[in-house]
Amino acid sequence: MKHSFPTPPAPLYPVMHDGAKNMQDVLIWIQTTHPYAHATIIDYKAQIARIPEIFGVNSLRDVAADADLFDPRQKQNRYPAEHFRTYDAWLRWSGKIVGVLRRFHGEADASRERRELRDIWSHLIDIASLQVGVGTGRSPKMLIPVHVLADEARKAAVDPNALTEEWLAGLADHLPVARRASVRRALKTLHIMASLSPEIAAMLPMETLPMSAQARRAKQYELPEPLARLADSLIEKSVSGSYDPIEEVWNDRLAPETLAVRRAALRKYLGTAVAHDIIPRDCHDLTQALAEDVFYKVVRALSRETDPARKITARSLRQYVGVWMILGSVLGVPVDFMKDSMQNNATLKKGREEQKTMPRETRDFCVALLRDRRKEMIFRSMHLRFKEHAERILAGEEPVTGFTEEHIVQFGMLAAYSAIALWGIPLRIENMRSLRHLGPRPNLVLPQRARQKARLQIPKEAVKNRVDINAHLAEGPTRGLEVVEWYLEHIRPRVPWASRSEYLFPGYKGQRISDRSLRNWLQHHARDLGIPMSPHNYRHGLASLWLRSRPGDYSGAARLLCNSPATVRTYYAWIDHDAEMVNVQAEVARQAGFRLKGDGDIHG
Repeated sequence: MKHSFPTPPAPLYPVMHDGAKNMQDVLIWIQTTHPYAHATIIDYKAQIARIPEIFGVNSLRDVAADADLFDPRQKQNRYPAEHFRTYDAWLRWSGKIVGVLRRFHGEADASRERRELRDIWSHLIDIASLQVGVGTGRSPKMLIPVHVLADEARKAAVDPNALTEEWLAGLADHLPVARRASVRRALKTLHIMASLSPEIAAMLPMETLPMSAQARRAKQYELPEPLARLADSLIEKSVSGSYDPIEEVWNDRLAPETLAVRRAALRKYLGTAVAHDIIPRDCHDLTQALAEDVFYKVVRALSRETDPARKITARSLRQYVGVWMILGSVLGVPVDFMKDSMQNNATLKKGREEQKTMPRETRDFCVALLRDRRKEMIFRSMHLRFKEHAERILAGEEPVTGFTEEHIVQFGMLAAYSAIALWGIPLRIENMRSLRHLGPRPNLVLPQRARQKARLQIPKEAVKNRVDINAHLAEGPTRGLEVVEWYLEHIRPRVPWASRSEYLFPGYKGQRISDRSLRNWLQHHARDLGIPMSPHNYRHGLASLWLRSRPGDYSGAARLLCNSPATVRTYYAWIDHDAEMVNVQAEVARQAGFRLKGDGDIHG
């Protein structure tokens, strides 16, 4: 028996607050109304039963019956790799739960009723259907976005001839990203259909119908061009270092990562100030923009922001305030009030506490590696898995598509990237993108003879925390150097502009590969391996595994990361704390006379 004492059954209809529904209500609804076939009901009940474990709660009553909690398109809904073997498995599970919830709330039935209506929208779609299909050169799929637009218009009782730019902008404001994109494609399709059919053109306000639906609230605030130039000038001044007139060069210039953070912080500040009418759009003096009253209003607006697209964490807000203090000092304006606010404001104090700990999502990634041997082995062998996938495509073992050549390059480049990060040194993505094996001063020196090692030598000026990096990549059972040499021989020549580039990972016109491309490829292809990866996760994963095998060796982990022991201790001390708690709890059980697994005689 699971329990040695009776447990009272849960009430059939739990007490709800404010009429809110939870997943227990959904389960009861399925059991009592039988909205699906018998086999489907069994499947859906099994999927719903997984929710408490995935959400880390004790009961279905603790999870609201809200489809947004399960929608994989929502930014906050990360892929829980510890519960699903593949990303596609998570998508299928999420799709089932979202489908059940739409049926539970009546949205599915209402949507079906709207689709079955015979109205002016259905008449327009019927006529448009004659312009697609066999013999037209146009796919029937191009009408799918029109169905989406028709559904949204029917909800608002808007006919085709009443489509206005104002209504479409308001619609785009509250639609999710994917559905907003469908509305934009629908408008383009309607313009095409109207050019083919006078009857469709007569149904639409062609003179005022926009080509696209633009949300009035952009994801990020845009800066007026003059203000953007002032901001860039201040950023350059703050990171340029000191000028040597003899050599005509700038010395001690800050790392590119620091430049990027300062640019993002200042643009966030100025964009918020302009959007909330705190400063005028034609502001031409940044000393006024960094004045005390402006600062308070900007921080207040950022801390109270509710839009997920623009909201930043308390951790980021505190970091940004630190950047604004530096920039204010460069301009020569007082910044004491900024320093005082970091001591007194609740949000900024919360940010200070968050800065002392590892972010939850990163910690979950590290915990999964430490507790799951299978995931650990996948992580340590990612360079080989990416290489094997590229070789399968090269050998013709996978279907040929229009993206076959791109996938060969992607998997090959990720294999070399992973080989260096796992078995050389886990460089930051900025340094990894800047690796050069060609040219007069390469920072990746390949071996010229047998048994030599590839050397990584990066000067401190190019490193975020200003330390020289000298590491190597050797032959051996890890096969790290072997994968890099394979990449150079078989994959890199396939990259366009590779012949004119000195970079190990060439991109557009021979420049470095773009940051976004590498991140997107790694995130997408690592999901298929069952691991949520980002470039920085190589550093987190290796440091966590190091400290598991060498508890308390923060100096060793710091050398691995080219960081300081104090910084490593700040973010990774929880690994030792968790291990100590396990040992303490085990010792308490032993003191009580219990024999734990592994405590037996070593001789059997």
